[in-house]
Amino acid sequence: MVLVILLSVTLAGCATTSAPNVTETLAPKVEKQLRITFVTPLIGHPVWLVAKDGMDAAAKEMGFTGEWVGPQGIDANEMVNQIENAIAQKVDGILMDAWVITK
Repeated sequence: MVLVILLSVTLAGCATTSAPNVTETLAPKVEKQLRITFVTPLIGHPVWLVAKDGMDAAAKEMGFTGEWVGPQGIDANEMVNQIENAIAQKVDGILMDAWVITK
């Protein structure tokens, strides 16, 4: 009987009251808000607007500032300009679509 009581008290002390929040576990604690730029190949295309919605949701959930930039039409040179602008602004991260140009 005493053993049952001791085991019950010991196991009760090991229980947690709640599971950790995944966002709190994965998102690092930082003092400054991160700035992330997404350079899209087609800023107004419906497919890429879905990606923008995802980035906006992640920014809200994880606490970073997201910027959405890109050309109105397929223009590799304009994408390079947007990437260079993001680098010059010293953003914390740049997301972009990878391209392979063949002739």
